[in-house]
Amino acid sequence: MLNRQIGPYRIEAFIGAGGMGQVYRARHQALNRTVAIKRLTVMDYADRFANEARVHAGLQHPNIAGLYELLDIDGRPAIALEFVPGPTLDQHIGERGMMPDDAVQVFRKVVEAVKYLHGKGIVHRDIKPHNIKARWTDEGWKVKLLDFGIAKDRQSPKLTSTGLVVGTLDYLAPEQLGGRTSLQTDVWALGVLFYEMLTGHPPFQSENALELYNQISRAIYAPASAMSPTAPPWADTVIASCLKKKPASRYQTAAGLADALTAYVTAPHRTISLQPDLMRRIGFGSLGLAGVLILGVLFWPSSEPDVTPDPPPEHSGTVLRPDGIPPLNSSEGGPVQPAEGNQVFGTLSPTFNDPDSVTIRVLNAPEAYIVLQGRSYQLPFTIRGERGSTVAFDVGAPGYESKRDLQVTIASYRRKEYAFPLQKTRR
Repeated sequence: MLNRQIGPYRIEAFIGAGGMGQVYRARHQALNRTVAIKRLTVMDYADRFANEARVHAGLQHPNIAGLYELLDIDGRPAIALEFVPGPTLDQHIGERGMMPDDAVQVFRKVVEAVKYLHGKGIVHRDIKPHNIKARWTDEGWKVKLLDFGIAKDRQSPKLTSTGLVVGTLDYLAPEQLGGRTSLQTDVWALGVLFYEMLTGHPPFQSENALELYNQISRAIYAPASAMSPTAPPWADTVIASCLKKKPASRYQTAAGLADALTAYVTAPHRTISLQPDLMRRIGFGSLGLAGVLILGVLFWPSSEPDVTPDPPPEHSGTVLRPDGIPPLNSSEGGPVQPAEGNQVFGTLSPTFNDPDSVTIRVLNAPEAYIVLQGRSYQLPFTIRGERGSTVAFDVGAPGYESKRDLQVTIASYRRKEYAFPLQKTRR
């Protein structure tokens, strides 16, 4: 193939081979444009290759490699694709993952690409680092999603035999193990991808395929923040919402995931400093670092229930719950009227012996609020107080069922951010 002239293209180099064919770098002689040419070599996959070309041909997005035209090479179909220079994402991830800021920037671009696909009813089905190109430029990260070899839309024929599974096992959702796919299977793969970008390895891993299968089926894993000290705590909530065992419990499309990322990355924060005389310290000192780490794993919420953090029961202690907090009326909606209080805003009070903070969020309700010490405040909201103290509060939003008597512990060894899903009020 090297140096051959294929229509307007001259083959310059061999790039690699996959399950269906080979990929070459070529140059359009008239346009002086470098392209990638993918040539089918296994004719048993001719129908799948034709489906890939049809699905890919209609896509135009800055984070998706484009398709230029169909070709015929010695009686075998081929496609000319946008040539994307630079390393694949797995080369950036390495053994320890990416820097958090870089990981978030790249991941948001990948999510935007999948959001575009989902808007067209397309399931990629093979989202993984090897199928993503990413390189840093003077204009920021350039990211491209590649390889639509097993992508599927509403017009795609049934190309997989009953009982067979397509895709890469590490990134398959539980339902994919049974041969079922949907937009939510891509959301699962995005959750696995984000976890790997932050930690350097997928949430489910084993050298034994059966054990890996069982891990995925149970959807139980250690949070990213427990595996990497640089992973932002809010990423645990986003990943948990992607890696729900039941598809209906995840973000339903990549658009929901994109909105959540935007809320976390761009939303302004409000801050309150609690008066020290209202706080009560919980005795974690005797646990030691090992005990804290063990508790973090034992009491991390599973992927099935809503993320509702509670302090370990054997250290529940006395929590901040002042009298006179007005009740939330979910049928009427809206924040409660502000009550009298003696909160200290702005900088930390100098009387705190050991100050720390925790941020509270609600992602799926734009007018969400928190009720704390008898007053309501717009979310997101940062509570500052003495380290080791536990705070009780309510969250709500107009048109949503409120969550009451929630508790979080202000401590450096626990999560720094918590996000709570709200259910819409039933009519």
